[in-house]
Amino acid sequence: MNLVLALAVLMLASCIDGEEEVFIHADGSAKMRVQYTVPGMMLSDLEADKLVEIVDKAVREKANLSLVTNQVQSQKGQKIINIEIDAENVMELNDLLDEEETGEDGEEPTKAGKILQALLGEMQVSLDGLTAGVDRNVDLQPLFDQYLGKMGPSVLGESEFRYTVHLPKAAETTNAHQSLNEGRTLKWGFKLRETKQHPIHMQMRAPVPLPWWVFAALAVVVVLLVAGIYRLIRKS
Repeated sequence: MNLVLALAVLMLASCIDGEEEVFIHADGSAKMRVQYTVPGMMLSDLEADKLVEIVDKAVREKANLSLVTNQVQSQKGQKIINIEIDAENVMELNDLLDEEETGEDGEEPTKAGKILQALLGEMQVSLDGLTAGVDRNVDLQPLFDQYLGKMGPSVLGESEFRYTVHLPKAAETTNAHQSLNEGRTLKWGFKLRETKQHPIHMQMRAPVPLPWWVFAALAVVVVLLVAGIYRLIRKS
């Protein structure tokens, strides 16, 4: 019996994986793509449908977000969650999924909501002048405690979550594990067996480039100012 249980736990742990990629553009817009693979025994078909519903509702409630992909597929005993979101303003990704949004009104969050909340974690986006700061925290331990029990981190093997952020300008500061493309592409990788002692934390600060219309507006102001000065000179 213990052997069967151990094998089940090993199978459960071996099919947990996560990949996220965020593109932040010079005009302040952004694209977020996520793919999570979880064991089918963690997420039933009914719960998968509920997860899709939660994401759809969260995105629809924000005017500057649009949902490109939102699906959960069953494949070889696993559930593969795919979500892609376009944001007219990257600030709209700030706390995309509030805790209260994962449950019905006045009720406890559903199982699907709890899983989604744990996977996405909390993201805070702040602006300080022309510098944007992003802090992301993901605590997966409640999921592991519930589905892996005491064996938890010791059986997660090489399972990991990977995160990539593409910036229009190089980051000023970051705790990324890799910095590529002259600091404009940041990568993090976290072995899930290590997240009990060190929950996932990502941070960066990067300059915010002014969108093209700001420069166009400044050019118009300069032209009008020069024209005004020229008229004053002619009159004098």
